[in-house]
Order: sequence, then structure tokens, then C-alpha cells
Amino acid sequence: IDGLLSAQGVEKTGSLRTIQVYRNNKPFQTVDLYKLMLHGNRSNDVGLQDRDVIFVPRLQKTAAVAGAVLEEGIFEILPKTSLSDLLKLCGNILPQGFTGRMLLRRYQDNQKYVVKDIDTQKDPSTWQNIAINDGDLIELQYIPPVNAKTIRLKGHVWMPYVLKYEPQMKLSQILTSPEILKHDAVTDFGLLRRYNPTTTRSVAKRFPLNKVFNHEFDMDLQPFDVIRIYSREELGIHEEIGVSGAVWLPGQIPYQPGMTLAAVIGLAGGEKYGANTQRIELSRQEIANETLTTTHITLDLDSNGAFTIQPFDHVIVPILKDATAFKTVTIGGEVKYPGSYRINDNEHISDLIKRAGGITKEAYFFGAKYTSPQAADIQQKSINSLIQDLELTSQQAFSKSTQTATSITDVKSSKAGQAAMQGLIDKLKKIEAEGRVSIKLSDLTSFRGSDYDFSLLDGDALYIPRQPNFVATTGSIYSPSAYLYEPNKTVKYYLNKSGGPTKTADEDYIYIMRANGEVISKDASSLFSFSRFSSTVLMPGDTIVVPEDFERIPYMRMVKDIADIMFKVATTAGVAIAAL
Repeated sequence: IDGLLSAQGVEKTGSLRTIQVYRNNKPFQTVDLYKLMLHGNRSNDVGLQDRDVIFVPRLQKTAAVAGAVLEEGIFEILPKTSLSDLLKLCGNILPQGFTGRMLLRRYQDNQKYVVKDIDTQKDPSTWQNIAINDGDLIELQYIPPVNAKTIRLKGHVWMPYVLKYEPQMKLSQILTSPEILKHDAVTDFGLLRRYNPTTTRSVAKRFPLNKVFNHEFDMDLQPFDVIRIYSREELGIHEEIGVSGAVWLPGQIPYQPGMTLAAVIGLAGGEKYGANTQRIELSRQEIANETLTTTHITLDLDSNGAFTIQPFDHVIVPILKDATAFKTVTIGGEVKYPGSYRINDNEHISDLIKRAGGITKEAYFFGAKYTSPQAADIQQKSINSLIQDLELTSQQAFSKSTQTATSITDVKSSKAGQAAMQGLIDKLKKIEAEGRVSIKLSDLTSFRGSDYDFSLLDGDALYIPRQPNFVATTGSIYSPSAYLYEPNKTVKYYLNKSGGPTKTADEDYIYIMRANGEVISKDASSLFSFSRFSSTVLMPGDTIVVPEDFERIPYMRMVKDIADIMFKVATTAGVAIAAL
């Protein structure tokens, strides 16, 4: 054996049972390795000597065993091997093997394939001595699973099992206590499936599971009965409690029998700051006389915490208005303590200035800038509406132009104009309203209680700048720039300093953007002359805007009221749209 191991063992095609040891050029001993492999017996091993030869002949005769035996396989057989010998090689028949009948499959005389049915009951004394030939296959069948008379418990229970049926066995002998059930098992009913051997089908019978546990119901069992317990999840039963309002985890909570109001609030994370637990509202649906009604019940958590909750109730925990919402405003610029401040209802601008330490000596009252989210929302809606009107008007105009075009050049020109107009509209859509509110600020003594000392709202912001030393001009003028402020100088003076409007300017829509957020336009100053507008005295920080004459651009002429729309967008947004 040591020699065989040194030679890496026996190949698959080599014999394990007729290994020859030659000594002095003569057969010395035959070694059968099956004794070692199957029984651990090394008695026929040979101690080797110098110049001994181990010869492993080719594998000769084999037979196979399949089915209900300890070890299926192909085995090497010796001459005069019987069926009993072959079964010993494979570890013999399993307990569940059917020994009443075996099949012997054989290739006979290299001419035909035969199957011999060995009836061990008919010939119990001789079947073991049947000779095994090369290539034989013995097949042992398993005992068929004949249904014994049993009772089965299945489903959502801790320990499903099978019991032998006994005469006069009762359902209560199987379902002894609720302790056999897993969590969330359905206790309203269980199902019993009863087999009918005549029809070979089963019939389901429902029984009241709770009453079985309470000894109020029982029934006789029959052989092959299967008792099934269901889980709520398996049946898709979802009974939930709704919780909303001033709790940390609002939503749906799975219902459990005996659940109380206090438990529901606890499962929802408890009440938030500002919750009114004395006015908790519970809504409950009830069915009476085939009519569904909803009842509202007001509960106090302290005194009604043990109130029993029912499936599909909805609990609302009210919260005091703005209990957790802080209103914040911002003040910046020329105040002693700029920053964000939380406010109460009915606080005014003067209160904010006082809390910020008052206004410094460098403050420029006329340039005070007050913005409000509410104003920004209103302004943005107005801007969006104007842009929508412009988009619709331009689409109609260019569509009509394309339809009435008389040449390919006109069509291309119309499409190019439409693309350019759409580009302008896309730019306008990016404009965001600032939400500036015009305000006339003065020293705190005279300002307090004035018409402009209005109430603060959440998100409002006040910025008080230092006085600038310039007046700006922009748009279609020869030298747009910022010029040193000079007292009592007019629009005409600063326009002249910048060279005046160009030939492409639209002088009808010149306007002033005041440092205080107001807009003064030439059109609003006088319907008949430019003199009144041009004599307007400017203040530090004012800006003169001279827009382009949009109608000079060919594709702009097609859009009705383009200049008016552009002017309204600019002044509403508080931006200078002077040129394309």
C-alpha cells in the first residue's frame, strides 16, 4: 500500500481487487484493496523487498447498485460474486428500501438487454445466491410513501407537527392553548382541510379558533385532517391607526388589541412642543343599520389616556398656531447691531431698528431698501404674466408671418426672428423679482408711528446704506457711466454729461430708478413734453435708464406692445433692461 501511494494511487481504469506482487520474477501475493477500503482490514498487505514488482492489472468485471442502498456506485466484482456479496459491497439495503422486489438489469451475451424482476418474497432462500455478471445493474426501489392515518397541524404556530390519528380524537386535543400560536396569528378562525378518499379531494371547514381555546367549541377529527392557522400578514389583514398633528412620527400605526390613546401617542413619538393634549380629536367610523357614520370625540390625554382605541381610528393632536415656527427678519447696513432678529406679531420697523441699536449717523434714509417675500411673490406673478403674454403674442405674430411669406428668404427671416425673440424671452424668464417695497425712512423719533412704520412679516429685510456719491446713467446713451453727485442737478444735466440718447434710443420710455425703489418715467411725467421729466432733480444713488428702440429691430416690429411689455417687466422687477 505504501508503494501504491508513492505511485499516486490506482487509476480509474485499474483494478483494486487483483493487485499482484511479484518477487524474484514470480507471483508472490494478490492484494484486494476492498478489504482495506470497506472494512479497514490491512491483513493481506505485503511488506516489500528490494526489486519487488507491484503490478496493477486493468479493471475487469464491474457491477452497479442504485436506489435504496447505503452507498450507490459501481463496484469491481470477482468471479462467483453473488447478489448478497454485491449488496455487502454497497453497505446493504436502507431501512426504507423495498426488499420485496428488486430489478436486475443485464446485457446478456452481448446481444440483448434484459430486466429480471427478483421477487424476494416468492423465493426468499435463493435470491441472495443469484450470480452477478459483468455489467449488471441492481436497482432497489424505495418504499412508496403510503399515507398513514395522521393529523397535521400547520401554519402560523411555533411547532408544526404530525400526530398519529386515534379514534375519537378531538380538535381541542390539538389546539390546547393560545400559547401554541406565533405573534400576529389570526385568532378569529382556523381552517380544517378534510380529505375525501372517494373524490380524492379536500374540503375546507372553518372553525372559531377563539372558542376552541375557551372550550366553547369542539369537533371530532378524522384521519388525514390538516389543521391550518393563518397569520394576519399572510391574509393581508392591515388594521391601522392614523395619527397626525403635533407628534414626532405622524402616519399609520399597526393596531393591536387593547391599544390605548396614551400608547398611540407614545408610538407616534410623543407630542411636540405646543401640542394641545387637552383637545385631542379622535375620529371613528361606525356601522349601524347598514349605514356608515363618522363620530368625532374630544379627549384629554391626562384624564383619557386609558381610552381604548379601535381599528381605523384617527387621532389628531392639535398644535398652537406658530408654536414651533419662529418669524425672522433681517436688518443690515447703517445700524449698530445688524443681523437677523426673531419677532412677535405686530412688531413694526421702528421696533426692529430700536432692537438693532438705532441708526448710525452715516445712514442714507432715502436709499433705504425694504424687501418682502410676499411682495416678491406678487411681483414675480406679474412678471410671469407679462412674459407669457409676450410669448403668446410673438408666437402668433411669427406664425402669421410664416404663413404669409412669399419667398424662402422671407420664411428663413421669419424663423430667425422667432428664434431671436425666443432667446430674449428665455432671458426674461430668468429674471427674479426682488420684492422691494418703497419706504420713506427718517430718524427714529419722526418715523415711529408714521404710515411707513408698518408691521413686520416673516422673511422681511431692511437695508440702510451709506449715502452714495454718484448718479448713474445706463442704456442707449453715448457714454453710460456713474457721475459724481451734484446737488440740485436734473435729469437733463446728467444726460448731457453722458452725451445724451443715441439715435437708437427710445426716448418715450426713459425712466429713473430712484435709490428708494420708486420709478419715474417720462411717460408718467408729461403726455406732451420732455421738459417736465428732464427737469426732475436727482438724488444720490438714482439711475437714469434709456432703453433701446425695440421697434427698430425688424423682428421686434412684429410683436405688439413690445416696448410697453419690456418697460413693465423692468420696472416691476426693479432691473434695468435697456438693451438687447
